[in-house]
Amino acid sequence: MDDAQSVQPASGTTVRDRGAALHAVRELLLKRWLLDAAEVFDAWRVIPRLLVFGYWLWIVWLVDGLMRWYQHLPVAERTLEASGFATFVVTAVTGMGSWVSKIYMDGGRSWAEETRE
Repeated sequence: MDDAQSVQPASGTTVRDRGAALHAVRELLLKRWLLDAAEVFDAWRVIPRLLVFGYWLWIVWLVDGLMRWYQHLPVAERTLEASGFATFVVTAVTGMGSWVSKIYMDGGRSWAEETRE
């Protein structure tokens, strides 16, 4: 046996036992810290907010591209079909925004239930 492992403190436990206990305490503290961090991450709803933000960036990019396309059409080709297509795409994409917002708002936790604990 190694000398460091066989040293007997006054309490009767070995250094190895104390090291194992210290390691267990560190594991519990790390686990608790990770659970607290996950709780904060969930409470802030980081992923849903990033998805909604990405959706709105996609809408801006799509509408910008559609407007550039329509503006670069020759005047003779700016017919009802072209403007109808542009209107349809913008309406469909922005109309999905209400679904995205509803899913985002309904997906959160109910804070009223947690305050009763």
